[in-house]
Amino acid sequence: MRALGWIADRHREQGYLGCLQAAPYTLNGYCHMLAPKTLLFLAEVPRDVWPHGAEELRSASIAALRDKQVFRSLPKRSREFFDAVWPVPARERDGVRERYLAEHPPLEWGDKPGWLRFGFPLSYNSDALEALAALAAVGETRRAEYDAALEAVLSAADPEMRWTMRNSLNGKMIADVERKGEPSKWLTLRASSVLEHFA
Repeated sequence: MRALGWIADRHREQGYLGCLQAAPYTLNGYCHMLAPKTLLFLAEVPRDVWPHGAEELRSASIAALRDKQVFRSLPKRSREFFDAVWPVPARERDGVRERYLAEHPPLEWGDKPGWLRFGFPLSYNSDALEALAALAAVGETRRAEYDAALEAVLSAADPEMRWTMRNSLNGKMIADVERKGEPSKWLTLRASSVLEHFA
């Protein structure tokens, strides 16, 4: 409860999803990877004991995923922006993002490629399948904004409706979990559950 309260307080203080001081260094203005992880955390705590601010945190996390169709969160000019912001001394970076956005056309968004290579378990980064599972875990129902991600999940199945592990932390943990490049029971369970929930 205290940990969830701390996260909710940080969200309220910052006004965006993200680590402290993250917004000036990203065109997104928030951390997209944080949205599914926050929802997974919220799903583990009974809603009737959520601390102050948890509902707003849930809404912000869902809105971030909806707004970017779950996995279309990579600004196409990210590299250009990084090249503009990193040479600026840290103490002078306030406002660089706002000036960049004011001087350029509206942002176009591209797919976040890593989010379409499904894996289990995942570390700090997420993927479209985990994000959909997080949305389902907090009771979201199907919306048009989720259709592209659901189609990406469905199209990743083999003819036997199994999902292959494309992203793996094997070799970085105490024990390996299945084999990269082979059908995964864990991914198949997660994908099947997600597709059933949003059917």
